[in-house]
Amino acid sequence: MLIAVALFVEAEPLISALNARRIEKYSKNTGLYRCHGHDILITGIGAKMAERTLLRYMERTHPAFLLNIGTAGMLDPGLSLNAVFEIPGCYNEALTRHETLCLKEGGQTAECVTVSRPLVYMNKRRQLFERSGAGLVDMECFALAETARQNGIKMSALKVTTDAADEATEARFAATLQPAVKQLTEICLERFIKMS
Repeated sequence: MLIAVALFVEAEPLISALNARRIEKYSKNTGLYRCHGHDILITGIGAKMAERTLLRYMERTHPAFLLNIGTAGMLDPGLSLNAVFEIPGCYNEALTRHETLCLKEGGQTAECVTVSRPLVYMNKRRQLFERSGAGLVDMECFALAETARQNGIKMSALKVTTDAADEATEARFAATLQPAVKQLTEICLERFIKMS
């Protein structure tokens, strides 16, 4: 299985839990870790970086399954911080295209919109929520899902909420990141990773 995550800090607890080792460095912020038959791909931030890094990985390896994990902002004001959601589907920023993802049974679900820049204004968050009905916002999921579909790869996604996609995003993200990625790692290990 390939696990794709934007930032090393988001993947660090999983890398540690699996005792994964870096086997390739693509750039300053991207690289590949491996353990127990699982690859962890640090893609970098944003749709273009995620797509480019995934395609580079696929020059040598064609995974059967892709799991995208990472942080997300809350579009839905009814959601809470540090909650982990499985993503049944994701939209591009213009809401003109939608990708359907594989789901495991059980767990909370929320649709996700992938944007090109961090969403840091409450009024923009409210507008995007009203237009899409999606509960979450991120910067990579749609690009990974589209690339996976185009290459015949099944994909699931797990996102943990770290901020409210508003003016306090930067400070709230910094304050909630560590407990959030710990929670994400626990659920990822429990639901997706089979240790041999």
